[in-house]
Amino acid sequence: MAPHFPFVQRVLFANRWLFGPLIEAELSKANTTNALLRTTTAPTMLSASIQQNVLPQEAKVTVNFRSHPRGRIDDIIDHVNKVITDDRVKVVARPGANDPSKISTSQSDGYRLLDETFGQVFGDIVSVPGLTIAATYSREYEKSAENSYRILPIVFNSEDIPRLQGTNERISIDAVKQAIIFYQTLIGKLR
Repeated sequence: MAPHFPFVQRVLFANRWLFGPLIEAELSKANTTNALLRTTTAPTMLSASIQQNVLPQEAKVTVNFRSHPRGRIDDIIDHVNKVITDDRVKVVARPGANDPSKISTSQSDGYRLLDETFGQVFGDIVSVPGLTIAATYSREYEKSAENSYRILPIVFNSEDIPRLQGTNERISIDAVKQAIIFYQTLIGKLR
């Protein structure tokens, strides 16, 4: 996306070897871009005592780690063990936990087809590869497909972002209509 930025940002991104720490520091300031830079951590479940006046014999915490493509499950477990430093705490990956999906190329016919469809449906936009920070079933396609693209042809506004995977999650009817048009257009190209 850097070639489409104003001049100063183009210079910064063209010279990431020099300005990488500055770019990362700036992107780290917002939750939406910070999550693209590193593995994220979200404690989602906690269980211990079933009564307020009974000491638990055991406590369990489930933490949802969304692993950055540079990370691996074993790396996350090692990091958590180093941070906790308590031999009584046992850190294990849940059955079915997966390392990150492989990175798909932006030089394939499939990617070019998606790029063309985005332009047709959404108008004069810049389509660039990105990082999906959620688990998808596309990881199952890695067994039989060279590339797997995770797309969500939905336009989100600033009010939508905090609701994603949270309270009152929703998108507009217009966004749903546009997504349907996108998929109809894409499928029509596959005939």
